[in-house]
Amino acid sequence: MPLYGQEIDDATTPLDAGLDFAVAIEKPAFIGQPALLAQKKSGFQKKLTGFRMAGRRISRHGMDVYAGGVKSGVVTSGTFSPSLDASIGMAHVRPEHAAPGVALEIDVRGKREPATTVPLPFYKRAR
Repeated sequence: MPLYGQEIDDATTPLDAGLDFAVAIEKPAFIGQPALLAQKKSGFQKKLTGFRMAGRRISRHGMDVYAGGVKSGVVTSGTFSPSLDASIGMAHVRPEHAAPGVALEIDVRGKREPATTVPLPFYKRAR
């Protein structure tokens, strides 16, 4: 669940945060529509993705995310999930690093910890 101030804020559009399903961009005019249409046409600077830490260390809001040794983005939220028995989180990263299975490193208090991108949502209950 994206939270205002974490995954979305005044510098992050609904498209950056993966909320395009909730915004009818092509429908009747609204404030901000031209900016969203332009962004959709030109591409994204960042994309929200989920990640799973390899170890049990927990990432937190604001920690740097690296891919291939280069800074790719920043953690928006992170925690330990008892139901998944893993440390998980979400981050805004460069679009090329957002696909599931991309190896990341999260800078947790000065030490880069391995992580892998995963699709969102993290958990779907069986029906």
